[in-house]
Amino acid sequence: ARGFRAMVLEPVSEVIISLDEWGRSGGDDRAYQRLEKLGIIPSAVLEGNARKHDALERWLPLAGSLLAALIQCVPPPAAVVPGSRFYSAEVVHAADGRTSF
Repeated sequence: ARGFRAMVLEPVSEVIISLDEWGRSGGDDRAYQRLEKLGIIPSAVLEGNARKHDALERWLPLAGSLLAALIQCVPPPAAVVPGSRFYSAEVVHAADGRTSF
């Protein structure tokens, strides 16, 4: 559990904090340098959560991996219950190679 926290949760948390600092200050140099070291360059066109979402998706693209894991791990329903609803998601491939639901 400590390894997961140190290797996954803390770096993701630091990136999110840096994105927040960079967005609030209008381009804080220290925050930008931390992001640039990781190869994360926030879009100048987007603002707020859209900028954060775009930067995180570029750095850590999880949409396709999560969908594949769900398809492999979640079993289909045993029987259809009358009145139940089923939802599906479609993976969309963007022109820049990213995928999303």
